[in-house]
Amino acid sequence: MRRSIEKIDEPRGSITVQRAQEGTVGASDTIGSEKFAVQDGLLFNAIREGDKVVFTVQEINGVNTITKLQKE
Repeated sequence: MRRSIEKIDEPRGSITVQRAQEGTVGASDTIGSEKFAVQDGLLFNAIREGDKVVFTVQEINGVNTITKLQKE
């Protein structure tokens, strides 16, 4: 998934990202945001709000969790 970081909440171990509009190729409009838990807390040292990122999400213990993240 390729998205923009909207909010970083390190104390709660989560990142909120903008959710891209689905169904339209090349759409730049967003339709809200989505919060994910973070598997590796070291990610908080590497990212800032507004960064464009590509990431992988996996459900861990019933929670959508970012398992891999790379800045663009």
